[in-house]
Amino acid sequence: MNRHAAAAEEACLAWAEGFGLFRDSRSYKIFKAGGIGRLAAMCRPFCGREDLMLLSIFYAWMFLQDDLRDESEVGRSPGRLSEGDRRSLDVLEGDDPAHSDGPVVHAMGDLRERFASVAPGPLWMRRFTRAIRNYLDATIWEASNRARGIVPDPESYLRMRPLTGGLDIDEELIGLSDDARLPRHVLDDPSAKRLTRASMNVVCWSNDILSLEKELAHGDVHNLVIVLRDATGLPLEEAMGRVIEMHNAEVRDFIALAPDLPSFGGAVDANLSRYVSILQARMRGNLDWSLESGRYAQAAARYPSADGLTAGQPPVG
Repeated sequence: MNRHAAAAEEACLAWAEGFGLFRDSRSYKIFKAGGIGRLAAMCRPFCGREDLMLLSIFYAWMFLQDDLRDESEVGRSPGRLSEGDRRSLDVLEGDDPAHSDGPVVHAMGDLRERFASVAPGPLWMRRFTRAIRNYLDATIWEASNRARGIVPDPESYLRMRPLTGGLDIDEELIGLSDDARLPRHVLDDPSAKRLTRASMNVVCWSNDILSLEKELAHGDVHNLVIVLRDATGLPLEEAMGRVIEMHNAEVRDFIALAPDLPSFGGAVDANLSRYVSILQARMRGNLDWSLESGRYAQAAARYPSADGLTAGQPPVG
């Protein structure tokens, strides 16, 4: 747990409230119970106060977007989502928010300024913008499925899941840190890519396991347990067991791969070691936060010790 966790929690709540991002009192209560700042603190236990503040504020934006898209009528209207996203992306790419723009657009303008001030260069900002665009496009894909009453097939769902979970964006955020930034040829190494993908799958699939009750209650089909149930005809409990097995296999792959990554020399190896530590913290932090968060109270009651999930392995390497 990052020692600045309490400050991060206060910062993200104040930021979201200051920009008027809560739809109503219920939205505010759900967000506050979620403990988004604590999630950031669990996923980045090593970073400094200012970096954690920025991360927690961005996580606030992500979770409020997620709630808007998953739990409101807007989330069943891909046209309305696309129209709203277009203006946010224009602002992220450099337009100034207009007086007539809504709070989401003004919040995006604030995020752009904050990230531009710490970005290592214009190339990073372009990659960050592209990752956000891909996330928004992926959530429109989800909205289209909802509008048409479609449960995605497993292949499509598994391909899209890291995008809808914002994991590509989080990869860019890891690269903001000087001591975890890696050259492109390291990130593109097959072993490093497999390690990164395994960590993403662990985060996404454990979230699907622990958010299943929440998504069933809201009629959302974008959950690997539901996708496998519909594709295979398995009972829900058996589909859950299969997803737990898939999750645990990815954890085992991560544990096996982490100590055997190739050496790239000197300072790069030191950064790679820190990068692996952040991936580990993100997997474990996401699991622990999901079990304590008010967002998934039903899951915490059902899985009080994350029974069956093996993401709590000790650090590797």
